[in-house]
Amino acid sequence: MDYTRQDKELESRYNALEKESEALNGLLVVVVIGIVVLIILFWILNKRWRVRNALYIDKLKRTLEICRKITASVPIDAGEIEDVTKAVVASVKEDILSLVGATDFRIVAENGEGNEVPGQGICTSFILNIPGREQPLGEVHLYSEHKMKKDDKALMRVITPYISWTLENGLAFISLGDERKRLEKEQYVHEQHLAENKRQNLVKKACLFIVTGIMPYIDRIMNEVHKLTAHNYIQNEEIKESKYRYIDELITRINEYNDILALWIKMRQGTLSLNIENFELNSLFDVLVKGRKTFEMKQQTLTIEPTAAIVKADKALTLFMINTLTENARKYTQPGGNVSVYAQETESYVEISVKDDGPGLSQEDVERILSEKVYDSGKIGLQTSENVSELQKNKGHGFGLMNCKGIIDKYKKTNEIFRVCLFRIESELGKGSRFYFRLPKGVRKTLMLVLVAFLPVLAGCNEGGERWESGTAHCQ
Repeated sequence: MDYTRQDKELESRYNALEKESEALNGLLVVVVIGIVVLIILFWILNKRWRVRNALYIDKLKRTLEICRKITASVPIDAGEIEDVTKAVVASVKEDILSLVGATDFRIVAENGEGNEVPGQGICTSFILNIPGREQPLGEVHLYSEHKMKKDDKALMRVITPYISWTLENGLAFISLGDERKRLEKEQYVHEQHLAENKRQNLVKKACLFIVTGIMPYIDRIMNEVHKLTAHNYIQNEEIKESKYRYIDELITRINEYNDILALWIKMRQGTLSLNIENFELNSLFDVLVKGRKTFEMKQQTLTIEPTAAIVKADKALTLFMINTLTENARKYTQPGGNVSVYAQETESYVEISVKDDGPGLSQEDVERILSEKVYDSGKIGLQTSENVSELQKNKGHGFGLMNCKGIIDKYKKTNEIFRVCLFRIESELGKGSRFYFRLPKGVRKTLMLVLVAFLPVLAGCNEGGERWESGTAHCQ
């Protein structure tokens, strides 16, 4: 009986242990299944987190790009705060709408007109504050079909300080722009005054040069007179005649200097008058022949080609221009050089040229002489001259060429016939220069007298022809 009782106890304990083992196995399976489920859930959540994180990083990058565009959107020519707000909206509107999924984006400045038309959808506002400033600069209005998410609002809170800074910077830029414009105007006025003072200084220096330039000629005249009286040359007719001719040339040079200065003053005052007439150009060439001695003293050859051309211009001013160009060629042409004066005739104008084989001019110097109304003659040729000291010794005042340009300009403003007038320079370094000007072609006086004499006859013929025609018509 005892063994039987023990067997039953062992059997019941065995059954209890089996039940506990099955329970433990079931619990283990549940735990394993739970762990697998957790792993799967963790993998799914991690994958979603990665995707979401990638999207958020992309949004942050786009946000930073938007901020960069905002700070670079201030227009240079902004005159009002509305110009700045329009520029900011135009530069980032599409990006912001794509970033937060909105339908409209607006910036309302503090001093705006206040009549904004409401947009469609739910409006979310962001105040544009600036540290240290009580009043806000304005507001940003975003319109969307649904309420904005917290993440999108967080991104907009990152963007709005950049918009605030840009608006503040735009206001400062506008105020600085007004100040800059004022300073630019003042600078322009000062530069104009400086240029005018520089021109006046050049004019005064040139006038002083003319006045002091006359003194050597006066000294030469006094020296020649002293030779005539001290050495009793006055008794020798040949020497006296030679000295008189030389003194006459010196007096002519002094008069030319006076004419240059007087002509310049008249042109500056606007009182230069033109005495237009038809005259033979060769008569002026004959005057030039009398000044050969100054060329011979420098061992230069002056060639004057006779011409039958008739020009219509002011005779005295034409002689002045030719004298100025020949004297200019004489001064800057080396000893032993050649200077030639000639004229070329066309159907509408006569071109008068003074050509030399001197050192020539650079293209920059030619442009300076022709384009600048008043130029510093002391700088002409210095960059290209081989002998600067000799060039400076021969330097003039520049009034001669400036007067020539002024005379041609005066002609052009006078009448339509003088539209052919011009003043030009052709020059090449080391080969010489050609200064030339054009005047309208004239008519011989004899031909004009014949035309005047025949006008009444032609008029009578026309009247007779008309009478004959009317008589014939009456007979018919």
